Amino acid sequence: MTPVVGTNSQTLLVDVASDGTLVYVSHYGGQLNLNTFDPVADRSTRLTMPNLPVESRVDLLGPDKRRALGIQTCRATEVPIVYDTETGERNELDIAERVVPMGFRDTMSQQEALSALESIDFLHPVTIR
Repeated sequence: MTPVVGTNSQTLLVDVASDGTLVYVSHYGGQLNLNTFDPVADRSTRLTMPNLPVESRVDLLGPDKRRALGIQTCRATEVPIVYDTETGERNELDIAERVVPMGFRDTMSQQEALSALESIDFLHPVTIR
């Protein structure tokens, strides 16, 4: 990965917003996180929740550059999560009774995920089971 922001982890630039905010993915301690970096305020914000007994990853950034689709694994289930890169809000994608069996990533194509991401409304906060 190519470092784009001074952090203690490996980072990869995903996008640059029109206001200059960087959206980047960082890998630290076995967890992949979605982050934003405001160069004016010189502040980085992690959008994925840290220090939880789950693994999470970010699969793709939506066409509007505001929402990103990620997967959170908890107790042998994979739950698709939508991250709002402006507010930091994270919400569960309401598919198949809110919990998707292992293999979600293999059964949903990138195009299907993009379509879901374009049409998603933020439905409800995530509760960690």
